[in-house]
Amino acid sequence: MYVKRDMLKKTNSVFLGTFLWMFFGLLTTAITAVFLQTHGFVNSVLSNSLLFKIILFAQLILMFVFSFAFKKLNTSAITSMFFAYSVMNGVTISIVLSIYRISSILSVLSGTTGLFLLLAVYGYLTKKDISSWHSIFFVGLIAVIISSFINIFLKSTGFEILISAISLLIFCGFTIYDIDRIKQTELFNTLKNENIARARIYFAMSLYLDFIGIFLNLLSITGKKK
Repeated sequence: MYVKRDMLKKTNSVFLGTFLWMFFGLLTTAITAVFLQTHGFVNSVLSNSLLFKIILFAQLILMFVFSFAFKKLNTSAITSMFFAYSVMNGVTISIVLSIYRISSILSVLSGTTGLFLLLAVYGYLTKKDISSWHSIFFVGLIAVIISSFINIFLKSTGFEILISAISLLIFCGFTIYDIDRIKQTELFNTLKNENIARARIYFAMSLYLDFIGIFLNLLSITGKKK
């Protein structure tokens, strides 16, 4: 009984910390995006294709290092990487702000928040074994990335909407999977107290990416451009 209570306490602690760090990451991205937009830096980024490519490449490298070297890094390192990624992603979001109407962005942001919360509740309450979802959605995500690259040359609006719709479903699935993964107390059987902080950042990054993915794809499908 004591062991189960201790496991539940650890899980709840990770849940609370995860959502707090996720919020801080999203807030950092939003502040960065608004700052760049209001101070005219977006045009500078768009006019310098090399700079934009460097930022995108840096994001990919940072995500790769975060994912594969997570267990070897200390809490300070992964926290710094998390916020560095949030800032760089703010550059991408700032470009979105320059394309879509503010009213449309706020509307989609509100819808994203509501949808994310519903998915999170389902992921927390579900009793189904969804451990196999990750591999399915990961393959789907790779297919979406390849399709998006192909559509750069096709420039098909219909194909773009289809890709966004499929991508939206994938990120919705990832949200449910990630929430379910956090609540699985067996994950914390060997997790020492000093490592809980690292787990919070790791899961926060996962949910952060889920939220951003849902937001961008909803915006692509329903957003109104300037």
